[in-house]
Amino acid sequence: MFREVTYVVNSINSIAMGKLFLSFLGVLFFSVTVQSQDTTHMDTQWNKTRKKNATYIQVVEKKPNGYLLKEFTLNKQILSEGLYMDEDFGMPCGYYCAYYDDGKKEFEVNYNLAGGIDETMRYYPSGELYLKSSGVKSQIFYKNGQLKSESMLEGNKWIDKCFSEAGKDTVCIEKKVEARVKADGSEWGKYLAENLKYPREAREKGLRGHVIIECHVNSSGRTINPRIVFSTNSIFNKEAIRSVRATPLIEPYIVDGQPVLVELSRTIKFSLGN
Repeated sequence: MFREVTYVVNSINSIAMGKLFLSFLGVLFFSVTVQSQDTTHMDTQWNKTRKKNATYIQVVEKKPNGYLLKEFTLNKQILSEGLYMDEDFGMPCGYYCAYYDDGKKEFEVNYNLAGGIDETMRYYPSGELYLKSSGVKSQIFYKNGQLKSESMLEGNKWIDKCFSEAGKDTVCIEKKVEARVKADGSEWGKYLAENLKYPREAREKGLRGHVIIECHVNSSGRTINPRIVFSTNSIFNKEAIRSVRATPLIEPYIVDGQPVLVELSRTIKFSLGN
């Protein structure tokens, strides 16, 4: 009888110690997870600043396959999130998503490891899927989910098909596009001259070069999703990304009377004495 009681007590102690150990591991794992996140406050020009002067918040989490970047307004409304290979956040390597001002998805894309695009999706402000595109196929949908148009790459030629909201074949009508962009060549050059910051290390070493960046202008006129296409020297990448992100609001493109997300290419030149 004494042996049985001792065995039961020892078993209970073992279970309690096991639970305590698991709890310790849980706390340790939570601590490591929290410590792997880095929160930074940014001003309107995407420079690091104190919380009281901030406009945006960046939260970076180190992942096994890169850096997960999430960006928010001060009231915690998410602006974008994406996975990058580099700490300058100019080389996407997976999922990226940008949001409307109300938090609904506006645009999402899947990048492959080479930086190419596998699939793109865009959404109506009300949340319905508007466009789905890959390298060989592009589809546009009505708000009711019915296919509106489809473009297929056959050989070297795109074949277009269009449909009514009822799903019947119809004639494809070219969309009316009003490309109204405030940041034209002259204004872009003026903006860079007044806002571009020459990297200190590059200045000290007498380096010059340029960076080509592709980005999107969303329906609100904000420049989002900048990514490096070419760079003569990685020392310029961080500032090139910042300068593009800080571009003043651009008057968005208008398609069929509605503002839409469009892609732009920017070249940022770094030249001492100019």
